[in-house]
Amino acid sequence: MQYYSLPKITKKLLVNTFTAVFATILILVIAISSASADETPESIEKIFQSADTEKKLVIAVFSTQWCKWCLKMKREVFETDLFSNYASGSYVTAFVDADQSEMLVSQFKVDGFPTTLILNADKSVVAKIEGFKPLNEFIEILKKYDKTSK
Repeated sequence: MQYYSLPKITKKLLVNTFTAVFATILILVIAISSASADETPESIEKIFQSADTEKKLVIAVFSTQWCKWCLKMKREVFETDLFSNYASGSYVTAFVDADQSEMLVSQFKVDGFPTTLILNADKSVVAKIEGFKPLNEFIEILKKYDKTSK
């Protein structure tokens, strides 16, 4: 039986390519996991305390990293200046990664994504908004529950 050896240049190229691909994947995994600004159960408590102190409602957005409608809503609604400017005046906003916060998903009976809950500071549900909503429609829904506009 005869064995063939790869030329040194091919071995080096394979090792360098593998190393580069592995490093890229590792960096992406770290970036994705650290880029999340999602709330933990502990930070959710602080959000409700803040809402109580400021006399605001809470917008709790339940989403996942794998849900295309969640990502679309994040990009087209929650990351816009219009949403940020409007919501900051009347609401405290919390983003919940449903895959990381199963306890909160269960507590608030969320069964699809994206789901946005409008909550009082005592955690009672004021409204449940299921599915993707375009920016203007979402803002109109928020206006119905805005304590400061009445």
